[in-house]
Amino acid sequence: MPWWRCRRLVFGAFGAAWLIAASVCGVLWAQEQLAVSELIQQLGSADLEKRRDAAYELGRRAAEAQRAKPDDTAPIDEALPALIKALDDSDQQVWFQATMAIARIGPPAEAAIEPLTRRLGSREQQRRYRSAYALGSIGPAAIPALQELLESRSSSERASAAQALGFMGPRASPAVDRLLVALGDQDRDVAAEVAEAIGHLGAVAEPALVAALNGESEARRLGAALALQRVRPMSDDAVAGLLKAAEGSAPELRAAALSALAASSIDRAQLTARIGAALEDDSEVVRDAGLSSLLKMGAASDAVPLLINMLQSDDAKKRSAASYALGQMGPLAKPAVPTLLAALASAPTDNSLTRALSRVGSGAVPAMMAAVNDGAIGIEPVALALAGMGPNVGPALMTSLDDPSPKIRALAARTLGNIQPAAPNVTERLAAALADPHPQVRGATALALGQLGVTSETTMEALTSQATSDKDAVARADAIYALTQLSEDIERLLPMLRAGLEDHDANVRSRAVSAVGLHETAIVTLKPELVHMLDDSAAAVAAQAAAALGTIGSRAADAAPKLTTALAAEDQQLRVQAAQALGKIGAEAASSAGNLSALLSDPDPVVAQAAIEALTAFGASAKPAAPAVVKLATHEQASLRQAALHAVGKFDLDAEQLLPVLLRGLEDGDWTVRKVACESLGAMGASGKAAVPKLFELLASEADTAAARSALRDIDAVDVSALTALIKALESGEGRVQFYATHFLRMLGPDGKPALPTLKRLREASDERFRSFLDRTIEAIGDE
Repeated sequence: MPWWRCRRLVFGAFGAAWLIAASVCGVLWAQEQLAVSELIQQLGSADLEKRRDAAYELGRRAAEAQRAKPDDTAPIDEALPALIKALDDSDQQVWFQATMAIARIGPPAEAAIEPLTRRLGSREQQRRYRSAYALGSIGPAAIPALQELLESRSSSERASAAQALGFMGPRASPAVDRLLVALGDQDRDVAAEVAEAIGHLGAVAEPALVAALNGESEARRLGAALALQRVRPMSDDAVAGLLKAAEGSAPELRAAALSALAASSIDRAQLTARIGAALEDDSEVVRDAGLSSLLKMGAASDAVPLLINMLQSDDAKKRSAASYALGQMGPLAKPAVPTLLAALASAPTDNSLTRALSRVGSGAVPAMMAAVNDGAIGIEPVALALAGMGPNVGPALMTSLDDPSPKIRALAARTLGNIQPAAPNVTERLAAALADPHPQVRGATALALGQLGVTSETTMEALTSQATSDKDAVARADAIYALTQLSEDIERLLPMLRAGLEDHDANVRSRAVSAVGLHETAIVTLKPELVHMLDDSAAAVAAQAAAALGTIGSRAADAAPKLTTALAAEDQQLRVQAAQALGKIGAEAASSAGNLSALLSDPDPVVAQAAIEALTAFGASAKPAAPAVVKLATHEQASLRQAALHAVGKFDLDAEQLLPVLLRGLEDGDWTVRKVACESLGAMGASGKAAVPKLFELLASEADTAAARSALRDIDAVDVSALTALIKALESGEGRVQFYATHFLRMLGPDGKPALPTLKRLREASDERFRSFLDRTIEAIGDE
């Protein structure tokens, strides 16, 4: 390291940092003084830090040699055997730096081809990637081995081999025919990696890709289209083939062809027409490709009419894609504003529409204001869209607080509450608007003040008066909401909340219950009022009261009788909230188990699920409900099956009753249900050992691996009926599965003797650490 680099490092720090910097410089300087032979010796040291330093320094010198003479890294070549050996180092930094050093040596590192190709099958994605990179750097000498791996049974090996060839770029042209065959790989990920590799070959691969694109194999046509996305420049023949493929029957092919065309030099008008057709396609994948291609073209204002047409579609996904694209165009999408507003009027909660209007910017504001004033659209979605334009619209909105139209004044107030940072003096202007003669403005102003969160004592008093005395119910409800956002002082809020709970208007009572539910102290204090509200004439309010009582758990035990009565209500939401509240109260509400059991046959699955979950909270007290819950373990709705399988594990059933239900759950077609079955089996401990064979099958499924592994760890017991499954697991080739199988075979002891031949074969192909583990298992079984 040059002395001036050390000086910069040293003099840029103080005190202890000076010493650290000096130490680092000293280590780096010392490494630079070592001969390659000394670094080779250090690379085999038992000292981890020395190995790391040596691997790093060899890699650095290889890079310097490569920069100085790209075709001659002779000064570092003698380290190649040691670097190859370091590929087996257990430390990630050492093997990583060794791999990179080999990559920098490049073509002279032929001796590393075989060990690197073996690592293309590693379970670690980073090892596969780095090994592929090194093989790509070595170049054409690695092509025969990589071509052979393209036919491997392992999908990860095939993908990594293709990746390595891709790293070679045009140097891999001798492999183009074999790569073209691999375009038809049944594994989508492998085929995509092959396509990318061919794309890296460049123009040399184009004639073959055009031929594949016009061939009969659907898989190869798709791969060719994917590969052509990377080929520059693209010939007229390729463009013609892609245009034809863009009209094919397979959605994936249409999408890939369009993406490739967007990367070509095709005439802009011709591409726009093609994109327009894609945006109207029935397939979401094709529409996404059309949208992506449109954005790659830049702000293509000539596509606005196409997007306006999409906005008028009955398909929500098409509307969402169109609004997203229009938002990306910004002000150029102004002609679409009337259509965006019409769509927002029909779908006021569609955030993609509000975002699009926000990004159009100030050019959309007059139309937005007019739409609100005419009653064509509500205030809330337009307020969100205006706020999305940012603080720059604040001054105009402050002026609009004095607009003759109450709708515009209300819109201005709601929008000002949504803008952060707030406009100067906004809270003072909004406080004055609380005295507006129109109730819609007073309500909107209250909501805005609640969102801004900063107000004066005078304003708090005005809001309290509005919450309790305003003649308009909406204005009262909005003031209640604002006050609960502005103050945590429950004692101050209690009179207002109590008045709200007793209000003659159901909407006000609803807002008051929601406000009470935000504060545990308020729920406990107003519990008598909430229990009384379980009989509210508005079922929705009664349901809110039940939900609020549930949040304080066992402290609401005296509400259990009324909650139990509410289980028979006609209103679905009230039945659900009552059931959930009883479950949260827990054991003190267990007397309601019979009433909850009756809900298990409720025609509404949401109600039945709430009943199951409540019964689960009662544990063994709910055991009489077990037969009805077991029936729901085969319900057509997955969420009910999940809840049932979780519940039966809590009812203190014996293993003979429980196991058949959970084993059936392991066969479920929904992975989330299988996960719950695994969890319930794990909770059984050794009593769940009958599930071990099936759990080993699930280890091979990516969706089930984690749950099955956890269950096996918790069960940690096995009998001889699992032997066949354990031997099969040993032969799986998956390291973690083999590890678990070996562990369970050790527990079998002498009963595991039929597995000995497989264990011994596995031992011969394993590393030292796993061999030791296998040896202990073989010893436990008893090797004759």
